[in-house]
Amino acid sequence: MNDDFKKLLKVASFGLKAFSLGLNQMAKTFDSFAENDPDVKSTEKTTDAPAPEPKAKEKAPASPRKKAKSSPRKKKKRTDTDIILDVIVNAEDGIDINALSRETGFPKRKISDTVHRLKRQEKIKTLKPGFYVKP
Repeated sequence: MNDDFKKLLKVASFGLKAFSLGLNQMAKTFDSFAENDPDVKSTEKTTDAPAPEPKAKEKAPASPRKKAKSSPRKKKKRTDTDIILDVIVNAEDGIDINALSRETGFPKRKISDTVHRLKRQEKIKTLKPGFYVKP
């Protein structure tokens, strides 16, 4: 073997041994904390008494199911897409992105993305570039 490789292996071996000693010291420290804490249960197994056999659980008789009360339906919240679609539908001669932005208060990017989605769904159509109407 190469001398450099042997040196590297010795250094790695030394490092691993030091790491192992450090871990052992940490384990001892944790054990001493656990011994002093009354809330910590011992994890060591005792062989003095045999382990108790698990008892079979008795099943309780099934209770009749109660019908769930029907709650009144909540009003469906209007989405931003619904708001933009309503503005386009209510515009008699169509509407452009700038006017949509003024009426809804939404940023132009949001309106552009929503308009693109509505066009794919065929809920609106383009009259001319940047001008949208109900089909």
